[in-house]
Amino acid sequence: MTVLAVIPARGGSKGVPGKNIRLLGGRPLIAYSIETALKSPGIDRVVVSTDDAKTRSIALELGAEAPFLRPAEISGDKTADTPVLAHAAGWYAAQEGLTVEMIALFRPTTPFRRLSLVEACLTRLRESDADSVRSVRDMRHYHPYWMLRIDAEGFAQPFIPGSGLDEYHQRQMLPPVYRHDGYCDIIRTRNLPSPCPPDATLKGLYGKRMVTVLNDDPHFVNIDTEADFAAAERLLAENPNLLD
Repeated sequence: MTVLAVIPARGGSKGVPGKNIRLLGGRPLIAYSIETALKSPGIDRVVVSTDDAKTRSIALELGAEAPFLRPAEISGDKTADTPVLAHAAGWYAAQEGLTVEMIALFRPTTPFRRLSLVEACLTRLRESDADSVRSVRDMRHYHPYWMLRIDAEGFAQPFIPGSGLDEYHQRQMLPPVYRHDGYCDIIRTRNLPSPCPPDATLKGLYGKRMVTVLNDDPHFVNIDTEADFAAAERLLAENPNLLD
């Protein structure tokens, strides 16, 4: 069973310019995802999918594969994951005759991953007939039953009708709720459309049968803004053995 780690790292970024190769703790941001993927015993190949020649060169120096530059039509800021993953799997099938059965999607914006959780995700998917596995975080402190919306007259209403502090006045009454976090997503390539049009969306990428692995990593960070980048720098400074 061939498992391909795909690290999508296009050249453009609106929130943080040059984000994917910007230095974090003295290393390009993509270095962290590449290193984790290369160390994972359950991952066979590691490829960086990019449209940017400089990013490609850095990826190769860091030990990842980068045998192609991603086509412009699937490199826009609104491009979904589906065509990017389908392109990578399709390239290996066409150029090397390699059948990729699973893709581990490692977004470079989540740089700090525990190998143990990556392996737990791989094992969870292998031992099930699910289409995909996604890492999730417990969201009990941000429960949707306690969220509000503002109506047309300016009054606050429960975001979900029938919920709210009157019905669920104690936290212990709230049912468990989780949010996928982008830390580790693994999908079976049978979910990918073939051929995959450039405008393909996420519909169906994770299939109808998704399983989860709880992510309780206290060092989780998702870099989308300058503030997130600064938070990641502080996390590294405060935890010098974070990546040991």
